[in-house]
Amino acid sequence: MSDYIEIDFLGVETSKSGDAITIRYEVNGVTSVHVVDGGFIDTGDQVIDHLKTHYGTMKVDHVVLTHSDQDHANGLRVVLEKCEVGRLWMNRPWLYAAELLPLFPTYASVSALERKLRSEYAGPLALEEIALERGIPISEAFQGAQIGQFTVLTPSKARYLRLITESEKTPETIAEESFLKTAMDSIARAATAVANLVRAAWGEEFFPASGTSSENEMSVVQYASVNGKRILLTGDTGRDGLT
Repeated sequence: MSDYIEIDFLGVETSKSGDAITIRYEVNGVTSVHVVDGGFIDTGDQVIDHLKTHYGTMKVDHVVLTHSDQDHANGLRVVLEKCEVGRLWMNRPWLYAAELLPLFPTYASVSALERKLRSEYAGPLALEEIALERGIPISEAFQGAQIGQFTVLTPSKARYLRLITESEKTPETIAEESFLKTAMDSIARAATAVANLVRAAWGEEFFPASGTSSENEMSVVQYASVNGKRILLTGDTGRDGLT
């Protein structure tokens, strides 16, 4: 059989719609299945039904959490609990508490900051607990990581750490002028680039001029080229991330 790729977008039917994406592809005779985000808890059952009905399998090679929002993370609990999962890919803020501590003056220890970050990012924390219990390996999803045929384009680790300090979840950070200037310069460049893209290709598609949340900007963006098809999965990243 020749190489192929199939991508299915499952509906997350709420007023705040997240993502639930299943992917099946074959390259050089090897078939792989990915799940990227899982919507809310109820969406996880839809993902399971789709895998069984249309893919004929409960084996998932790679599960990817793009970012911590509940409408992307919570449904993946069901996938981790019910499927045979090869690897979970996600970024966990608390792993970098030691590196972040100098920017959080109200925290006296790494362990205290780690507890704070765990409490604020409940979605990935729940996935971590299930994965550890079931023996599913967890890998970072930073720029350059290879997830099957997909390559992570963003975020870099440095950008991810900066976004943690800018998040509304972590207001106790030191507002460093250099960080803010870099962020504003990046947003300005992104606004110009994306405005050109919209005019050139998207027609009437609306892409807000304002920025998005730090959590959305943390989204893992993945690219693959399979069987002549180029696929870009962006999560909820905004103009800065797309640039």
